[in-house]
Amino acid sequence: MKLTMDPNSKFQSPVTLSADAPAGLKAELMPNNTLKAVDGSNTELRVTADKNAPIGEHTIRISGTGDGATVTPAEVHVKVVAR
Repeated sequence: MKLTMDPNSKFQSPVTLSADAPAGLKAELMPNNTLKAVDGSNTELRVTADKNAPIGEHTIRISGTGDGATVTPAEVHVKVVAR
């Protein structure tokens, strides 16, 4: 899933994102977790499930921090199914 920060020449501070996944899932922000509004940068959320991940619906929470930034957390819903 691609995460993008819209370009904004008035906001210069970078925003650092984090992804919190439940046990059995791994959520990574790649290639990095810092977005810059000045250039409209983006990152990708990659979710993988361990072989013992519980089957069913799960929620990954994306949050962020930045100097002077108001970051609204977001939730991504994923479903683990049997192989």
